[in-house]
Amino acid sequence: MEELNHAMVEDSGSIPGPRSRELFLSKERYTCDEDYPLISVDFEPNCCSMARKHFEGCIQHYIRRNDPDMKRLDGKTTNGGRYDIAAYLDLNRWPSYQDYVHACKKKHKGSALRHANKAAREGFHANIFSWPMHIPDVVEINHSKEIRCGRPMKEGYLRSVEEMGGYPEKKTFYQNPSCRLHHVVPWGVFKVEKGYKQGKIQTDEKLLAYIKFLRLGEMVLYTLILGHGDYLKYGIMYFLHFTIMRWLYLTKEQKGYLTNGIRYIMYAQYFSGNQGLRQWKHKTLFEPARLIVYD
Repeated sequence: MEELNHAMVEDSGSIPGPRSRELFLSKERYTCDEDYPLISVDFEPNCCSMARKHFEGCIQHYIRRNDPDMKRLDGKTTNGGRYDIAAYLDLNRWPSYQDYVHACKKKHKGSALRHANKAAREGFHANIFSWPMHIPDVVEINHSKEIRCGRPMKEGYLRSVEEMGGYPEKKTFYQNPSCRLHHVVPWGVFKVEKGYKQGKIQTDEKLLAYIKFLRLGEMVLYTLILGHGDYLKYGIMYFLHFTIMRWLYLTKEQKGYLTNGIRYIMYAQYFSGNQGLRQWKHKTLFEPARLIVYD
């Protein structure tokens, strides 16, 4: 996989047929008072052996997960949000990456871009990477803040290096997946640091933030997404998101490439998280929607 080094971030529904089902709604199905759009998405769940597993598992874990701050009360939550409303981006809304950036400038006076460019000015870069190669850094990131979104870190994030697979024993690189439509791509923000090592393996760079980018048909989900607590002030999460967006726009029309055919990005529920996380979604133009998927 060719590395993608980016400097500054800025560059100068219809409902399907009977085989579909609506996500998020409970068995007693209720009426949605708000005027949220219905988005039709094809996850292509019967494409390959891993497709069905990801289709069912990710819908339950990343979208309908139990969240103590999102308790349902007649379809509404205790904090005034809705647990069944997804946060999504439709890439077809902006013809190019430059158009997306221009639209972001209009939100909060372009605050997201200014934050992202802090990371660029620090010399950080973002690339696709081999997850096993950087497990020690992933563990350090996970342990770098005890409280996130106003709550203690979940146990799943607090595993040790050994519990996550151990220190790397050799250099490894990201390998293209066997299925172009169903796969995981780890993206990370790195700081160049000569002589830096993961265990005994010299990498010359330190991982500061990561997003596990899960593709399901024409949709991508941001599943695991986290930044090192000491570096969040440099806008590393904005920087990583804008780098991914540029990559998508540059490559999604290339036939046979990993991103070919991607239309949507989803980041959990629109109303989940604390004020800071909701503001992050708002600044990067994620919008609320109810999803219809092909089953």
